[in-house]
Amino acid sequence: MCILFMRPLYLKDDVCHAGDQSRPDTVIHDLNQREGDTMSVFKGPAHIGIHTRNMERSKAFYIENLGFKLENEARLEKPGNQWLNLSFLRLGSMLIELIEPSDKAKAGQGQGGSINHIAIEVKGIEEIVKTFKKKGIELETEQPNTIPGLFNGIKTAFFKGPSGERIELVEYTEV
Repeated sequence: MCILFMRPLYLKDDVCHAGDQSRPDTVIHDLNQREGDTMSVFKGPAHIGIHTRNMERSKAFYIENLGFKLENEARLEKPGNQWLNLSFLRLGSMLIELIEPSDKAKAGQGQGGSINHIAIEVKGIEEIVKTFKKKGIELETEQPNTIPGLFNGIKTAFFKGPSGERIELVEYTEV
């Protein structure tokens, strides 16, 4: 199966390609790859980040109206006396991250709009970041960030997709 957003795809010799068929160098995924190959480091969606101007109101909405359960919370201190409050809510296998910035006027503006980013769980985040740097992919963070207080420790790195969308890599660490 070939899955990729916003680009035409075609399948040739069990290899999924993006773009037009005249450029066979745009391999997206070789269907013959096995566990341990490059693509196996990408495990699947990790969470969806959503900006909010009022964390308590947003949590109440998702919990009371949609049946989400609060799973984890953290406050990240930023330079210039700024901060982000984060709340992770789960419904089945879906995990959303509510993001409340200290400057409420910035919620839903700038980086990604109301849906701030998509996150993909990975294995070997440092090597992936190095590979993306070599490929010229625009990174927001030069090195993965470690956040020990979330989910017993995670590492994250943000980069830009081809249309400017924000994508986060997440690796759950062993503590």
